[in-house]
Amino acid sequence: MRDSLAQRDLPIDDMLDRYELYIYKQWLRVYMRSKMIKHNKDLLESIDDRTALPRPAAASTDEPDRVERQSRERLIVGELRAELDPVRRDLELEGCADRGRSRGSSAP
Repeated sequence: MRDSLAQRDLPIDDMLDRYELYIYKQWLRVYMRSKMIKHNKDLLESIDDRTALPRPAAASTDEPDRVERQSRERLIVGELRAELDPVRRDLELEGCADRGRSRGSSAP
């Protein structure tokens, strides 16, 4: 963006189009991130809500039922971790970039 504004020889319409595209991309990034946060929040709430999870089939003893439930919960937690790890890494990287900018770094 900084490079586009630095090009003074561009027609104003082109410069405004580039700026509009840049702002749209920023808005879309924030919008998608907030949608992912909401999705993950809903998913985590459904894990806490035992009525939202499917009930295991009735077993003759409690032990197989408990083992099945625990393995299903471990599977759900593993899926959540796999889904949230890239988001966590992105947030950590963005946090590092934000700290660099606040110290006067010239990072884009």
